Amino acid sequence: MKKITLAAILCLALSIYDTTAQRTFETLLDISKINGAEQNPDGTYIVCLDSNGGGLMKLDACGNRMWVSFPTVRTADEKIYDVAPDPFTGGYIAGGASPDSTGTFGSEPTLLLLDANGNLTGSRVLPPGDMGGAVYSVRSSAGSGYVAGIFLDMFGGSDASSFSKVDLTLSDVWDANGGGSNINSSSVNLNSAAQYLFSSFSVVGATAPAIRQLDSLGMTLNTFVVPDTFQGGGMFFHNAVVDDSPDGNYFIGATLSPGAASYDYPYVVKLDDMLNVMWQKIFDWGRSAEVLSVLSTPDNGAMCLINQMDTVIFLRLSSTGDSLWSRTYSGIGTVAANRIRHCMDGGYLLNGSTSDGVNTYGLILKLDSLAMLLPPVCVQSGASTVICPGTDVTLSVDSGYTYLWSTNETTQSITVDTAGVYYVIVTDTSSGLSAQSENVEITFYNTSVPVINMLGNFLVSTPAITYQWLFNGDTIVGETGSDITPQFTGDYSVRITDSNGCVLTSALFPYIMPGVAELNNEVAFRIKRINKDVVELFLNSKRSGTIRLIDIRGLLVKEMNVNNSGERTLQIPVSDLATGIYSLVWYSEKSVQVEKILIGN
Repeated sequence: MKKITLAAILCLALSIYDTTAQRTFETLLDISKINGAEQNPDGTYIVCLDSNGGGLMKLDACGNRMWVSFPTVRTADEKIYDVAPDPFTGGYIAGGASPDSTGTFGSEPTLLLLDANGNLTGSRVLPPGDMGGAVYSVRSSAGSGYVAGIFLDMFGGSDASSFSKVDLTLSDVWDANGGGSNINSSSVNLNSAAQYLFSSFSVVGATAPAIRQLDSLGMTLNTFVVPDTFQGGGMFFHNAVVDDSPDGNYFIGATLSPGAASYDYPYVVKLDDMLNVMWQKIFDWGRSAEVLSVLSTPDNGAMCLINQMDTVIFLRLSSTGDSLWSRTYSGIGTVAANRIRHCMDGGYLLNGSTSDGVNTYGLILKLDSLAMLLPPVCVQSGASTVICPGTDVTLSVDSGYTYLWSTNETTQSITVDTAGVYYVIVTDTSSGLSAQSENVEITFYNTSVPVINMLGNFLVSTPAITYQWLFNGDTIVGETGSDITPQFTGDYSVRITDSNGCVLTSALFPYIMPGVAELNNEVAFRIKRINKDVVELFLNSKRSGTIRLIDIRGLLVKEMNVNNSGERTLQIPVSDLATGIYSLVWYSEKSVQVEKILIGN
């Protein structure tokens, strides 16, 4: 696990007992780069992979892979540059580029609709520029359709951009000229007033980043162009990024590259709802740095993602633009980040790549609200957290830390068999950082013990998925139906599996063969000796009857008829029987006697 390095004194305290525990993780993927990543409404994540297959990957809330999908519009050689959850359908809207089959264009802008499992449900190839184009940024528009930021590849280097809204079937609603070509995955934003914010260059051929504020019909309301703040002229080579603030204002980030300077400067500005400047900051750190993303924070401040010398810097600004703190992250050696996004728990999601100089991996980094990578607190259960009565479940977290569970246990894993809410506090002893997991609730399935009823000559169980009947506690082989015809006096029960997979056993059902209730309690025989070869009985009764030997499966293995000839002993050969417990049963017209015996060594 890689640690975040503190670059300024942290004056905010992290409460590990916050009821909204924040998960953090660092996931490396065997791919060169991640183009985009977003959190889903259920706390999972959707990732677009930089691959020729235009791949999408879903991660669980702990950063573990759930599925990978490669939706194809035309050919397998496609790209997906951005993806966003679609709350209207529960699936996704994605933007990318599809190769032109005619050979006229290199590729054409493409929108893709996908279901919750990444399967393609609809697509549309949009009009390209003279030489092609691509969709670099997409957003769902509150159930009314989708908006896209489109790069248009033009002849003569005069590349352009456009911003388009389509309905839920991907049909045109409106299209707005975006000016210059510099579009990225952060170019489209939708504010709480149903207005659209787009960032690109100011005009075709220009290098000044600009923000356009459009109404719901695509009409321009206001425009802000990043000013040239350097005397003697200069250029601005990086696109502006935008995010709306809780107070109704906006944060803009850009990178200034003056011609007379030897390095580049991060630039952040806060605008009011009419795109007028409230304050602006230029950060001179003595060497080049580039603004990649800027996000608002709950206190109307900003979190800036800045790239510098193969590392990324998380710069936290107050609502007035003052630096509060910063942290640097270098992955496994070097990092090339794309952007950060908000997460529902107040944390941040970064995507990009990281390299150790030999291997390069796609990177997904989930940080807390203080841009820290905490010890992993994702509780894994060995089974479902809804369990059957009488069973248990093991809860565990990653190794290499110290632990304190809500049960006061201090091991890496615990086994619980009681319904309730469980959590763990994980501490990294090297850094002193601690984090509390989210609550894990263990509950029991709503189950019903089977009941046996007597219907005619049958014993019948209440409905279940599977059945196994038992006689005197022993399994009756072959009796796996919902009913049974009893053959002997004794205790019957049934073990069932219900629709939840729970195994439940009924109460004992005492059964007396017809007529036995009226028989006397005469002792018909006494056992003289038992060994592996013979069972010898002393007969008390002079009446005729039948001796039966029944195994634990309920099967008849020996039967001998006894007449009233006056013989007082009876030997039953058993050398051919397996060692085990058997029932020795005497039947006559006047009495029934049952004894359990053990045959064997």
